[in-house]
Amino acid sequence: MRITIFKPTDQYVGHFEIETAAQLPEKLKKFLASQPPLPAYSYVEGYSVSNLSAHSQIWTLVSIDPLVIQDGRVAKPKEGSPQTRVEAVAPSTPLIMRYAGAYKVGQLYVSVGDVAGKIGKVVGILTILIGILFCASDSRFLSLLIMGPLFWLLIWWAGLMTKAIGQMMMAQLDCAVNTSPFLSNEQRAEIMSIK
Repeated sequence: MRITIFKPTDQYVGHFEIETAAQLPEKLKKFLASQPPLPAYSYVEGYSVSNLSAHSQIWTLVSIDPLVIQDGRVAKPKEGSPQTRVEAVAPSTPLIMRYAGAYKVGQLYVSVGDVAGKIGKVVGILTILIGILFCASDSRFLSLLIMGPLFWLLIWWAGLMTKAIGQMMMAQLDCAVNTSPFLSNEQRAEIMSIK
């Protein structure tokens, strides 16, 4: 699992690797000993990828000395008020950029699929027209009357499959964005272009 540490201001501090979440306190103490002092309420993001699934978790360093780690993101309490858990936090810019870039790739696939379908239509119609125009003078052009619709169908089908891949990619991204613990509802809506 890759562990990344951020200050409460979302400024990147560093990262290290652990095998299990149980190793976090020990490895975190070693990491913090090698760093300048961190402010309380810094947070830790854990991210692991195995086979076809990804898992992420977040912890807050409520206190540095002694080390107190709490699940989730916890906001620094105001004077005289108890600690409050934050439902969603402002993610680091790379996270939003990663999702935005992935959506652009999905939209590119959809656009390429649309263009391929239109090109297929034009190639098919031109092939049929050439066959009609020249088949009166040479019977070899008669085969173009059969090949025109085949070209149209094959290129249209390739475009349709490309478009389907783009739509599936965007649907998977919608699931990833919707379940991300690092995004607020407003950020999710903005990333998925719902707003």
